[in-house]
Amino acid sequence: MFKTTTPATVPYSSVRSNLPDRFVMDFAISPTNDDSVFIAVGGFGTTHIWATGNGGASWTEIGAGLPDVPFNAVLLDPVDPNILYAGCDFGVFVSPDRGATWLDFNTGFWDATLVMDLQADASNRIVAATNPSLSKILSVLPSLSPISIALR
Repeated sequence: MFKTTTPATVPYSSVRSNLPDRFVMDFAISPTNDDSVFIAVGGFGTTHIWATGNGGASWTEIGAGLPDVPFNAVLLDPVDPNILYAGCDFGVFVSPDRGATWLDFNTGFWDATLVMDLQADASNRIVAATNPSLSKILSVLPSLSPISIALR
């Protein structure tokens, strides 16, 4: 993974530092802080969600408690930047606190639904792409608290 601070210039700087030797499948950049980035990592045998607050100089594991399966998507909530979504081979998980805790967010999915992408639509709903022919719209509440997530 590389970055540049000036468009269309080289060399790019590597920002892999302490990341595992796995493919980075997706990333989400904070809309209010370019140095705050979240990534989803594929493969097995490692933490799958990582965060940086310093533009990639160092990374912090924030995937504790998530299943050890490939993660394919990561998305910051379009309304509340503290809420983070992660899509994997077992569905969608949500964190109300930027990755400190994770909750299952698979209401309405079949067991072990492969989620390949997560996007927010114009109505602030989360759309989960599950395979080339299916998608699932997950409603997003304006201020999603841990209690309301757990009750879904």
